[in-house]
Amino acid sequence: MKYAIVVPLLIAAAHAPTAAAKSGVIESDQFSIQIINDFDNVWDDRGSGAKRDVTILRPRAPAGYYTLGHLAVPRYQIDGRRTPYTIVIKPKPGSEHMLAAPNRFEWLYDDAGTGADRDLAIYAAECPSGFVALGAIATPGGTDNPSDPSFRCISRSVVVRAQWDQKSIWDDADSGGRHGVGLWRTTYRGPRTPNAFVMLSNVFWPTKDASTPDTEDAWALSFAFNNLNNPFGELPRDEASQIERPKLTGPRWEGGSDKHTISRKYEVPFFVVDDPIYDYVEQWLHSPKYTINRTVSYVLVDDYDNTGCAVRGTEADEFSVSMEVGLEKESNWSASFGHSVSTTLGAELSLEPIGIGGSVNASVTAEYSASFGFGGSSTITNARTITKLHKVPKGTYAALFQRKSTYEVFRADGSRVAGSATAYSDENHVFEGWAPPGWNASNPCGTAFAGGFPIQGGTTLVRGQRYTSNSGAHYMEFQHDGNLVVSNAAGSYVWGLNAVIGDKHKDIKTVVMQSDGNLVARGAGDAYIWSAFSVVQPSGTTLDLAPNGALQIVHPNGNIAWSSFQ
Repeated sequence: MKYAIVVPLLIAAAHAPTAAAKSGVIESDQFSIQIINDFDNVWDDRGSGAKRDVTILRPRAPAGYYTLGHLAVPRYQIDGRRTPYTIVIKPKPGSEHMLAAPNRFEWLYDDAGTGADRDLAIYAAECPSGFVALGAIATPGGTDNPSDPSFRCISRSVVVRAQWDQKSIWDDADSGGRHGVGLWRTTYRGPRTPNAFVMLSNVFWPTKDASTPDTEDAWALSFAFNNLNNPFGELPRDEASQIERPKLTGPRWEGGSDKHTISRKYEVPFFVVDDPIYDYVEQWLHSPKYTINRTVSYVLVDDYDNTGCAVRGTEADEFSVSMEVGLEKESNWSASFGHSVSTTLGAELSLEPIGIGGSVNASVTAEYSASFGFGGSSTITNARTITKLHKVPKGTYAALFQRKSTYEVFRADGSRVAGSATAYSDENHVFEGWAPPGWNASNPCGTAFAGGFPIQGGTTLVRGQRYTSNSGAHYMEFQHDGNLVVSNAAGSYVWGLNAVIGDKHKDIKTVVMQSDGNLVARGAGDAYIWSAFSVVQPSGTTLDLAPNGALQIVHPNGNIAWSSFQ
């Protein structure tokens, strides 16, 4: 897990940052934080005879920004392939009190006696009460009044305890100097700070005689990010109300539309995203901010079709469905963003290490349709799965819908970061029901619905509805693929219009038992596709389903004018 950013001293310049990205600014609650690589060369130890090489650099802070110390780089050459970086900060209005100029600078070391080509003096800052220094400053030669107008001490309220690297950046061993010195840099191995980003400044800390620094002097920055919106949280009520609940128009879900979907954008700092093409520093330079696109939509979890009425009676079937709650999949999300997101029911869905947005309750509630009564529901909760049990009355259809959030991440230049995540974290789950025209709770499979055979002239068949024969042994269905099919009670195919017209059934939009006694199938724009007759039949002709499964058109005198078995 990424608890802190440790800005690398050197990086390979594999990507040249664009002009717009060179500023590398992110915004915490109290500070604007910028990564820079613009320095003045103060000193290097050439000529000193010291065992190790070092170059000391003074950051050039942009207007309005302040430094936290100078850098020590363990080499002489500073080039484009291995560029050192540090951060500078600017307090936001109202946070100016969190930075303070030092009371004074105290001499700690100079290079007297080393024989170095240039002179050096190092000074430690004495800070006001309640403030600490993260680093020190260096000057090219001693002075009685050292200063660095851009240097600032920082409030104890925005730092956390850190540790020292096991090895110093440099010491003056074998230099022959009159004084000893060691230059050190901090590291961080502590816990994450809630709603904060822990970061190291990369500046040096000096000690006399190359001794290890006091642990009380090791600090890391802890910048607060309390005001970021949590992409995993519940949508605000006004936005959630814009997502239209799914409505059933037949015994099958025809799919959602843009009315069932809403998109929202979230801006997040770079450190919550793992970008496969950049390291940390390159991310900060190229895309200090990322945009998370969240698309929220209703999706069908499962459905139950109890419209067949092959068995008479008023009893209801139990419908059991399991729903996943939490993060479904994740790819190329930072450990601080995706991998630590809990998928345990009722646990947090939050961003770490910043933990923004607080706790999001992942429990599920179901809303019941007013179309007809559902009863006897119960909930069984497991770590990732919630099982809902509902009773679906005979002659009806029911479907359970769940809100799904899909997340995509985009860089500052608009390019998409590979990978995505899908989360099921909202409490809004809709249990919707549909009953056909004429359905009656006290007689759900009565003649009015349980087939309605014989079907009178002037009847348009309902797509997806099962018309059961009076014997209950067969049913007819105008399927969603356009086919008109007869099946037995077990659901086995007996006859279909596809046997007559082939694939043309896919173009059928309506099937009508016309008032002239003809059974006609039409396509888009009422275009003719098929009919049982080419001439008008006697008044009162009906459509019937025989006990043997034959679909028949029957004259008023009982004569069979047409049969699917012909």
